Amino acid sequence: MKTAYRARIRLAITTIIILFASPQQTADALQSGSVITAILPDSGKQGTTVSAKVAGVSLAGASSISFSGSGLSAAITGAPNIFSPNLFIEFDSGNNIVYSKDGKTGFMAGGVTLNLIAFDVISGQQIGVIPNVTFCDPANIGIFDSGTSRLIAIVDRCGPVTLVDATSASAMKITAAIDDPDFFFDQSGGNNILFSANGAFAFVATQDSHKGKLIAIDTARGVVASKLQIDDGPRNISMFDNGSKRLISALSIDTQAATVVDATNPTAMRVQARFIPPGRVPLCENSVFDGSGQFVFVCSETGATDRAYSFNAQTGSLISSISVGVDATNVVYNSLTQKLAVANRTGSVSLLQVGSDGKLSSLSSFKLPTGFGIDEGWLALSGDGLYGFVAGADDFGIAKVFSFDTINGARLSEASFGSYPVTVAFNNVMNIMSVITYDGFGANIALFPTGTRGLLSQVMPIALTISSNAGLGPRTFTLSLPGGAISSSDSAVSFTVSSSGSQDTTPPTVSITSPIDGAFVKGTVDLTASPQDNVAVAGVQFKADGNTLGAEITSAPYTISLDTKTLSDGPHTISAIARDTSGNISATASIQIIVDNTPPQISITNPHSGASISGSVIISATATDNISLAGVQFAVDGNNLGSEITTIPFSAQFNSSSFSSGQHIISATARDAAGNRASTQITVTVGITIKKGDANLDGKVDVQDLIALIQHLSGAALLTGDALLAADTDGNGEITVQDLIMLIQILLGIISS
Repeated sequence: MKTAYRARIRLAITTIIILFASPQQTADALQSGSVITAILPDSGKQGTTVSAKVAGVSLAGASSISFSGSGLSAAITGAPNIFSPNLFIEFDSGNNIVYSKDGKTGFMAGGVTLNLIAFDVISGQQIGVIPNVTFCDPANIGIFDSGTSRLIAIVDRCGPVTLVDATSASAMKITAAIDDPDFFFDQSGGNNILFSANGAFAFVATQDSHKGKLIAIDTARGVVASKLQIDDGPRNISMFDNGSKRLISALSIDTQAATVVDATNPTAMRVQARFIPPGRVPLCENSVFDGSGQFVFVCSETGATDRAYSFNAQTGSLISSISVGVDATNVVYNSLTQKLAVANRTGSVSLLQVGSDGKLSSLSSFKLPTGFGIDEGWLALSGDGLYGFVAGADDFGIAKVFSFDTINGARLSEASFGSYPVTVAFNNVMNIMSVITYDGFGANIALFPTGTRGLLSQVMPIALTISSNAGLGPRTFTLSLPGGAISSSDSAVSFTVSSSGSQDTTPPTVSITSPIDGAFVKGTVDLTASPQDNVAVAGVQFKADGNTLGAEITSAPYTISLDTKTLSDGPHTISAIARDTSGNISATASIQIIVDNTPPQISITNPHSGASISGSVIISATATDNISLAGVQFAVDGNNLGSEITTIPFSAQFNSSSFSSGQHIISATARDAAGNRASTQITVTVGITIKKGDANLDGKVDVQDLIALIQHLSGAALLTGDALLAADTDGNGEITVQDLIMLIQILLGIISS
């Protein structure tokens, strides 16, 4: 603002509203030398950051305002915050802005100076830059952010893919510049490079020599890992990646088809399904997966009445289609609410509901004011899916951004920002909508905070950092307006601080409750942790041998499934780290597990299979295991023979006299410490030793045998089988009175049995 326009204006501000509540609207403009009196919310001790904003005043034209004084330093930026990074971008630059995991840092790439810039989302100030990061013109960028490391990939329209370590936004560095003969990228928008969920690979769609390719890049080594030929003219890719399954959908402008690729193994990608719309009508700018990876959504782009389609990601078969108005351009999906939004160049947004079976149904629609149209990449949904944000421009390039309700399509609010929009993105963490604009001279980034019910705020938040613990009672501080878009002023104004608070610096604790330390495990097991914190736990991250297992678990129970078949047999370290809502990190809790997915080996060494046995026999077995053998269980005809034997030698006594004569199955089952089992069996023949005169086969010769023999001779109760053989005391093959006489002699002890 020119000095001639400086004026001293007294603005009474009665409150500061925490986070992103809707501000009051006023025409008052903050100028150089303006005086502000405001009451802060509770502030804290040294290092505490309080997010707040001034309500009831427009900050249009202010580049920055600094609060300074004993115990307080802060900054506030005008809204919408227009950040000009001096980058040249094309109208079809696609996804050219990404945000860090915590939402506090944005990254953007542009041509002419070929820079990658990092900027602070709150203040809109540049944090870091890498000049000449590409050779030609960045088409779009992708980001992987684990919270501890951050990697950015930049697609160059002339060919190379550049990888940048952006863990420190103020000290970014190039880690690899990958070129390949197959690299050639279309001059269109959309996402053309995406990272896997673990950041180990990046995937990019490209075409050279009229052959479409999906290329996997190993990000650690900075090399091409594999290539898969897909339909010619790949324009845009989308991804589903839940850590165990990874699918990629690639659109083709040459064949008007969507190809679904199974990229779970990046070095062995394969085409899983292919969708061609009925009538092979042209497809719009992008496709999206649902939250489960079962369905893919896309729209037609005929210039006339268009349709949205859902198709099966496994088979490519059409599930559902529905009319979405004239000249559709792109689709956006929210997995929390299962809503699909389709933008039309004619200035409307169709809002659809996706059923559990993938079928589409109409909810409502949102219409921009007459004369405003929508282009590709100008539509975004909030993280909770309840509100939508869309940019529109008229024939003169006058642009506005609108927020609307995704259920009934009602317009909630609108804001102007001047130049022609290129890309709209939503920062789910900070609840800020960003619009990249182009005014013919370079790129601008307009940052719009959103509040309750999706309202677009005209005031940016401020970060208040307490730099001293001393004197935090009510007192006066000095406010000055530095140079920039407005002239500087040395005028001091009053600024009142109210009561003090405290900061959470206590890290959480965590312990692994299942499995126990030293446990033997196999197959799929649940890992469970118990975190504790004095304020609130934000999440728990599990690791195996230092490698991250899936995403951070953000709610109880803090459990994740581990497929132990992905690990080698033997000992492994399982660890868990807890994070609280203040960002404090716990000490690492670790246990050791012993993975054993290999069953033991066992053989019966005595008796041999087919043996004839009688009386008492010792059954023996030999068993081994690659990790730890637990025991051997013997059984006869499926019935356990005593308890499991847990020490060498593995043997048991078998009294065959208790079994009928004939064939019987003896089995032995070995069990290892992880519960794997292996069994073997043999067949033996049991023969009974018959005692002469034991007619009732009870193992002894007594009066009962005499009675049984008399009953047989009288015909009252005939003996059969082994009993008949025992009653034949003289062994002549017949039962006669002579056998009765001999049995009496045995009972009298005259002869032996």
